[in-house]
Amino acid sequence: MSEQAASGYIAVKGAKLYYDVMGRGFPLVLVHSRWMHSGLWDEQVRVFSQQYQVVRYDVRGFGQSEMELIPYSDVDDLLRLFDHLGLQQAYLLGLSMGAEIALRFTLQYPERVKALVVSGASLDEYEWSEQFNQEWTRFAGAIEADDYTGAINQVVKIWVDGPLRTASEAVRAYTRQLMQGHTFIHHKPWPQPESLPGAEADSTPPVESAPPTSERERLGALRVPTLLLVGDQDWPEQVAMAGILAEYIPNSEKVIIPGAAHFPNLEQPQAFNRAVLDFLSRQA
Repeated sequence: MSEQAASGYIAVKGAKLYYDVMGRGFPLVLVHSRWMHSGLWDEQVRVFSQQYQVVRYDVRGFGQSEMELIPYSDVDDLLRLFDHLGLQQAYLLGLSMGAEIALRFTLQYPERVKALVVSGASLDEYEWSEQFNQEWTRFAGAIEADDYTGAINQVVKIWVDGPLRTASEAVRAYTRQLMQGHTFIHHKPWPQPESLPGAEADSTPPVESAPPTSERERLGALRVPTLLLVGDQDWPEQVAMAGILAEYIPNSEKVIIPGAAHFPNLEQPQAFNRAVLDFLSRQA
């Protein structure tokens, strides 16, 4: 029987992060997408906490966590959470932006991650289609106009529906609920964290005094068992990137979730949960 063990805030550089912990067992840390907050994982926490100690948190600037215009690193914030909770090692699961944070964290601190699950991860060195760029331009226009309702509508269209169909109204309504009060501060026209004076970009440690020269080399250094998840209704670019990641990352496997776009954990939670739990059971 799972039970909540802790919740609260931890101090990080210039801010506080909200977190909660549910269940007992080996730790499993969840990192949410750019568009929502840790409530994205409600269904997963309910299921995963029956076997694991599930930790989730609001990334800086989302949900109940603060955001200030100062140099910071999402990887450093996640490390602070690990240390605050005494997690010497954990399973790590991230979706979209959370997948990219999880990948960078694992590359920088591989000894802290026993196995990695990423859903809807992107590659920097990949070119998106004209159709996607047009939709993104509409989103950026809504942000520039401080039209947050329009921005939320565009997020639903791009990421919840995807390019191929319209998601169920229940999923669309739930994601709108998760985005209530979202000001899209990360998309405002001020310098991003790594470009601020004194900021240190998230990166892997040097290899023989020289950093890897490509994403293939960087991700090829990953030795942690990795599960790559993607919805079959997501953007074709996103599905293609999952295949490229599977090629780049040693000891990885890919699972395509039918009937889901960018949020398979919301659209097809049973298939998503089953894929994650099956993978983690083989890493014990």
